[in-house]
Amino acid sequence: MIAWLNPLALATLAAVAAPVLVHLLLRQRATRVLLPTLRFVPRTSPQSVRLRRLSDTGLLLLRAGIVACGALALAAPVLLTDARRAAWGERIVRAVIVDGDAGDSALAETVRAEVSASSLSRQEHTRELSPAVRRAVNWLQQSLPARREIVIVSPFVHGSLTEADVAAVPAGIGLRFVRINDRRPPEPRRGRFVGADGVGTFEASLDADSTAVRFEPAASVAFAGLVIHARTGDADAVERLRRVLARAGVADTEVARPVIVRFRGGAAFASTVAADPASRAAALRLVQDPTIAALPVTITASGAELRVDADVEAASFEAATIVRSALEARIDPVRAAAYEVASIPDASLQAWSRGAAMPSREDWLRSDRSDARWLWLAALLLLAVEGLVRRRRQPQFREVAADAA
Repeated sequence: MIAWLNPLALATLAAVAAPVLVHLLLRQRATRVLLPTLRFVPRTSPQSVRLRRLSDTGLLLLRAGIVACGALALAAPVLLTDARRAAWGERIVRAVIVDGDAGDSALAETVRAEVSASSLSRQEHTRELSPAVRRAVNWLQQSLPARREIVIVSPFVHGSLTEADVAAVPAGIGLRFVRINDRRPPEPRRGRFVGADGVGTFEASLDADSTAVRFEPAASVAFAGLVIHARTGDADAVERLRRVLARAGVADTEVARPVIVRFRGGAAFASTVAADPASRAAALRLVQDPTIAALPVTITASGAELRVDADVEAASFEAATIVRSALEARIDPVRAAAYEVASIPDASLQAWSRGAAMPSREDWLRSDRSDARWLWLAALLLLAVEGLVRRRRQPQFREVAADAA
């Protein structure tokens, strides 16, 4: 089977007609014979072009063959044979995703072994496995024909990878999971939480065997990092909004990293400055939150502030939804994952694993070389033969005079 990497170039095969047209339109020089009896015949203008039958068919075929070989070579043919597929199958293109401490020598040795066993590899160190898997799939789909595989080196904490992430990987791409044990007991997590009993500070100590949480309620409901701008007469509505949020329970943010929400009729924001990375990431998470996707909000980040301009009333249910989503957007999921002590079971990783498939016949579209070099060689050989034939058949023109009768 022959495939073409550049099939549009096959249109240049129409140039094969050029040698035929040249042979038909070329004026042939004939031997001049001077006859005395023709001196009294008036001169006439000969036709500038006259069609003739094809002559010298062998030379014509050689020239047409040169043009055809060049046109086919431009189309970059690939001869798909079992031997070529077997050669592709011996190559392994591997994307290695690493979720762990970059300074860990044991981890570095594991990654080095995976990379050295592949023909072509790509490494990515990340704490978010789901988007890294999508990036790896995009890279592998553009790689050379080979067996393609994704290797994930991670502690595989609970929630870091889901069945939907695995199902999104095309069937021909292999998946392997290498578990590493770099899960160290995290530092106690401290923060502020606004609940029905008031604002409290908590400290959570998490390990594989137990969890200890210490909650110290405050005397009144107050948010430290939440600023609400509403019209002057909506003070009661704002207070009710705070109580609703406290009853539902929501994490507060730091005073130095506030969430500022402006409702309909509220005072305008101060001038905007360049956002820091944490605020920019929080704004992006809030933009992608489906709970507020249909609500009239404008989300920006300014310095350490996360700003939400909501065209709703402060006393509405939508107002509570917007504020809660904004406060939750302040929580960095990557940092929060460090406190997760549960992990994905080995049985699940085993069920998700699969081997890399052999390259299919459609993989020729990513081939790094074609068989065009043989067609170029054939064109050069035909060109040399054509030159020899043309020199041997070069006509010898001469001029003779006829004797008078």
